[in-house]
Amino acid sequence: RLFDAMLETAALTKIAAWLLSNQILNLHCADVLITYLVCHKLDALSLPDSPQTILILRLFHLIFSALSKYHDIELAIRPHAAELVQVCLKGAQSSADPSAHIRVLRYIFRSFHHTKIDSLYREFAPLLPEAVTTLLALLDAPDE
Repeated sequence: RLFDAMLETAALTKIAAWLLSNQILNLHCADVLITYLVCHKLDALSLPDSPQTILILRLFHLIFSALSKYHDIELAIRPHAAELVQVCLKGAQSSADPSAHIRVLRYIFRSFHHTKIDSLYREFAPLLPEAVTTLLALLDAPDE
């Protein structure tokens, strides 16, 4: 319900931003948000201009930005990191407009680079060859 309310009233995303910036609540908020987004909303990324996708991107941005400030959020992200990367790579390959999938990957890459959390690196390292291959294939693909 909160997601739908955020679609109707964009200012409600400030609640998520506040919860993610609250040192006591940020882990729980990040866990609920990333679990919901990964389990229920990733398919919406194939329509990058839709209000739903814009909200999803905003929420992922908030989560991964919070990770750079509060490293304990890594505990909420780690179980979903591999699935999120794989879904975004597949979506980028199959979508007519892969921009939303690529933006999520960008958020992930940047936050992992800035935080330098070893457990996230270990989770992510096996996915790098596939990620590089997919992204290079997208670069080599003909423009439509």
